[in-house]
Amino acid sequence: MNPLLNDFATPYDCIPFDKIETEHFLPALKESIEKAYGELSSLKKSSEPSSFQNTIVMLEKISRRIGLISSAFSNLHAFKSDDKMREVAKEFFPLLTEYRNNIHMDQEIFSKVQSVYEQDHSPFSLEEKALLEKLYLSFVRDGALLEEESKRRLREINKELQILSLKFGENVLHATNEYTLHLTKEEDVKGLPQNVLGAAEKVARDKGKEGWIFTLHAPSCIPFLKFADNRELREEMFRARRCLAYQDEKYDNAPVVRKMTTLRAEKADLLGYPNYAAYILETRMLDKVDKVYSFMDELLDAAKPTADRETQELEDLQFELTEKRDLQRWDYSYYSEKLRKEKFSFDESTLRPYFPLEQVLDGIFTVAHRLYSLNFEKAEGIPTYHSEVQTYKVIHSESNDLVGLVYLDLFPRKEKRSGAWMNPVRSQYREEGKDYRPHIMIGANFTRSVGENPALLALHEVRTLFHEFGHCLHGLLSQCQYQMVSGLHVAWDFVELPSKLQEKWIWQKECLDLFASHYETGEKISPDLLHKIQESVNFGKGHLTVTSLALCYLDMAWHTQPETEMRMEEFEAKVIDKAILLPTLDPGSRSCSFAHIFNGGYAAGYYSYLWSESLAADAFELFQENGIFDSDTAERFRKNVLSRGATEKPMALYTKFRGKEPSVQALLKSSGFAAAS
Repeated sequence: MNPLLNDFATPYDCIPFDKIETEHFLPALKESIEKAYGELSSLKKSSEPSSFQNTIVMLEKISRRIGLISSAFSNLHAFKSDDKMREVAKEFFPLLTEYRNNIHMDQEIFSKVQSVYEQDHSPFSLEEKALLEKLYLSFVRDGALLEEESKRRLREINKELQILSLKFGENVLHATNEYTLHLTKEEDVKGLPQNVLGAAEKVARDKGKEGWIFTLHAPSCIPFLKFADNRELREEMFRARRCLAYQDEKYDNAPVVRKMTTLRAEKADLLGYPNYAAYILETRMLDKVDKVYSFMDELLDAAKPTADRETQELEDLQFELTEKRDLQRWDYSYYSEKLRKEKFSFDESTLRPYFPLEQVLDGIFTVAHRLYSLNFEKAEGIPTYHSEVQTYKVIHSESNDLVGLVYLDLFPRKEKRSGAWMNPVRSQYREEGKDYRPHIMIGANFTRSVGENPALLALHEVRTLFHEFGHCLHGLLSQCQYQMVSGLHVAWDFVELPSKLQEKWIWQKECLDLFASHYETGEKISPDLLHKIQESVNFGKGHLTVTSLALCYLDMAWHTQPETEMRMEEFEAKVIDKAILLPTLDPGSRSCSFAHIFNGGYAAGYYSYLWSESLAADAFELFQENGIFDSDTAERFRKNVLSRGATEKPMALYTKFRGKEPSVQALLKSSGFAAAS
């Protein structure tokens, strides 16, 4: 019996991950697609006049089982991507693409949708109007208005893009796992904190080797580049990271990038757009290419002077310590950490004891309780796919109603993708009087526990966890009728607002006092250390902003002026020239491991992080004015943003919360750029 095809009979109707085998997915998907085609056939044969209920609602519901199967597979593909799973993915995702194409390019189905779209909208609610517009546009943007020959070519492009995206991700995963830096001499690991050495020693021991093994996974390579005194080894590690999946005999993504951007440009042209970025941005808050460039240029003009001064400070420190001035990219984190320690008399490694993972989680849960009256309780009996996964049920503390389920999978494994992310397992919706609450998955690759010590997080890992919980809250607090517009189904440059906003709390004393205490002594972070942490919030902010903008410019370039002949290094240097702070690498490519835009949803949208940071800075000003735990302000944000999904335009939702449209000035001020610009 295939567990994906029946009622789950599990607590809270959660996916029975413990019963699902890889071989279940393709039969379940194929059977569900065939069933959906049968229902679509009935819709096409119906002689009833097309209405919102019999057409739009029917189309919104018809793929729900397919969506659950897809969600289960996508999550497992990210968390435990073994060889069998990757093989299935090569057929699974193209089948989904073909299914969507078959619906959205079907002239009979589109005619019925168009008929409803052309009716009088005045009887519809805001949410019904939003669903209708989103569904109609999805048909048009997927080629419903094209001639048959163009539809055929678009199908081919969509299928090939799906395969290439999978290939890109596989190459990055394999190349990441293949690289190791094995060290056996004490002098080669000088400068590295004990917790980093302990983790590297465990990796070596697990592989049956002496010494230490460092990898390109974030918990290993980031601290290595930040603390290792051996400059040659830092260079080796940095070059390996920058050349990830580039000029690699087995895992070279350069041809994948070129082919994907060429196909995306062709797709945009078929659909009548000047370039792929214009196609993508049509449904975003910043809906034009020139608006995105205007935002990026304004931010670059403000941040660049600060970034240049920061770089000069590091060069001065390098000269002071070595009598050399040749700062390279593999030196930046190393000297930046030394300068941070000199300026603020602490380094980030000294903060880890104050951030045991379980305490940080308790802190996040307490913040959610203070703001939104949520209680997180360990959930027993929830089936999972790995023993490390923790599960929680979320209850509203006043009504005692179930808000949703949360799965946490927070440590690196060989078969797990890198980075941190939040995925909805099931998005919220209502049907026949029942509110189907959301199930949310959070993935990360945090530093594991070493020996008897608990897992101690770095400050940047604490920030990452708060960030992902911002997404989690957006999913959990949804109160919508239709799944297609609920939760995080919002404009891509709006979806990062809740996550970026949630980060703001960790720099506040009232928040840190809730959970930041030494795991051995129970001692709170001292006022002096807290002051230094708060002072250091904007340390290196100019460099961070400019390097983020470099990736934004690169993303926009690939999707407005894709380059098929120029060497990767030359193309990248050309398009990010104004955002260059340190010498570029040759060989080296950012693009070949830029998973956000080639194996994620951020193509022509990487600017969304900085745009959302601008929104968050503007939004947090209101919390600061009224108190960071002010219940009325939190309720305004919940009511107008977190609960509303895409039921209205994002600018309208934001303005209802804030009372005005956002301004980039809040970001410039909070980043310390305003005075320098």
